[in-house]
Amino acid sequence: MLHIVRTSLFTSRRVITPTVTRCMSDEGAIREEGGKLAKKAAADESQYIRQLEREQWKALREHHQDEINEHMEDIKRHEAKIKEHQRRLDNLKGPVSK
Repeated sequence: MLHIVRTSLFTSRRVITPTVTRCMSDEGAIREEGGKLAKKAAADESQYIRQLEREQWKALREHHQDEINEHMEDIKRHEAKIKEHQRRLDNLKGPVSK
């Protein structure tokens, strides 16, 4: 790295100083804690997604069960109508044509 150092009011000289670079490795408390925090965050996210999926599956099952119940009610209503029409047809008097 290049630094300009003033030695007096009118003169200056250039001084080259070495820079110290530190390589971040997986060792060390901060890095290790970051790794644990990242793993915890990933685990929390996975747990949240699984919970959300469970709730969605539950809602889907309830929806389909509601649909089934509605169709069963329709079937009962239609069967009752069929019986009513059959009774009326049997009670009709008049000539039968075939």
